[in-house]
Amino acid sequence: MWGFAWLNGWPGKACRQSAVDGDGLRTTSIHVSYLRPVPLGATVRVATEVLHCGRSFGLVHVTVSLPNGKPVLVGRVTGGAA
Repeated sequence: MWGFAWLNGWPGKACRQSAVDGDGLRTTSIHVSYLRPVPLGATVRVATEVLHCGRSFGLVHVTVSLPNGKPVLVGRVTGGAA
């Protein structure tokens, strides 16, 4: 379960990076639709896409993949007003 801890706070961070004030968003839901093991010591690439970023709600699509392009995690992180 520790691997999901780094997803916490992504809606607010992604909204700030999109030049939208996302300081008030806290992670309220993490939905993982695809998950596979990552080899120990492997480097992963994290790609995010802001699907919605408003004053009271944010939704970010997250894809984590290995250097060869194979996805190891696909999910959505939802954030709500703080």
